[in-house]
Amino acid sequence: MSKLAQVFVVFIFILSIAFFGTSATLYKTRTDWRSAYNKLEASARTDLEKLAKKNDDLRAQLESLDKSYTGVKANQDELGNRLKQLHEDLKEEKARASTNASNAAKSAEAALNLSRTLDHEKASYAQLQESMNKVKSDLDNALSARIKAGEERDSMVLDLEKSQQEQHALKGEHFKLSEEFENMQLVLNALKARLGEDVLARIGSTAPQIDAVVKEVDVKEKLVLLSAGKDQKVQLGFEFSVYRGGEFIGTVKVIKVYPDLCGAEVVLTKDGAEIQKGDKASTQL
Repeated sequence: MSKLAQVFVVFIFILSIAFFGTSATLYKTRTDWRSAYNKLEASARTDLEKLAKKNDDLRAQLESLDKSYTGVKANQDELGNRLKQLHEDLKEEKARASTNASNAAKSAEAALNLSRTLDHEKASYAQLQESMNKVKSDLDNALSARIKAGEERDSMVLDLEKSQQEQHALKGEHFKLSEEFENMQLVLNALKARLGEDVLARIGSTAPQIDAVVKEVDVKEKLVLLSAGKDQKVQLGFEFSVYRGGEFIGTVKVIKVYPDLCGAEVVLTKDGAEIQKGDKASTQL
């Protein structure tokens, strides 16, 4: 017998032993397999029931999760829309902020310019206030001078009114003096014709040389106010010859003397002429 056949016989022998051993073992444990199968089946059914219950629970949870997912999805969509709106609002706010920043810069520049203008106006106001104070001071001085002048004028007016009253009292005497003056004037004219005006002026002039100007004229009462008075040595009774240019206008006689003024009555005027304010007057012919 060849070695291959010997090996083959040994191999078949070993397999036969293994088969018989396995068959014996299976025979011995055949009841254990059924019991194990029954236990396994019962356990599998229990597990299956548990799995089915768990599956139902999971399905319910899945449905709940599905509903939750739907709600979350809706909320997510709403949040997405809100987020989109917020992005747009943010963009608008950024644009508004940029505009506000630009406006703020312009406002700051305008405020700076306004501040400079205000400072300039304050300086101008200070100068104007100083000028106004000066003008006010000048106005107060002018007002004081005007009040003083008014008082002096009122005093002069009172004196003039008093003189007018005295003039009314002296009208009778005036008419008498006028007649005497006319007679004297006739004599004077005759003397002028015979002796000449120069000789007559040297003979008849007793008053010093006093020049004046006619300040006021009362045509109705025949009174004048001359710019010479006691300070210029004017006395009652002095006669002034009144001229306009080089033309003789008339003669006035002093009836009231003041410090630097005098009141006089008109005693003679040239035919067709009237004494006016501004005419020159002198005690000498």
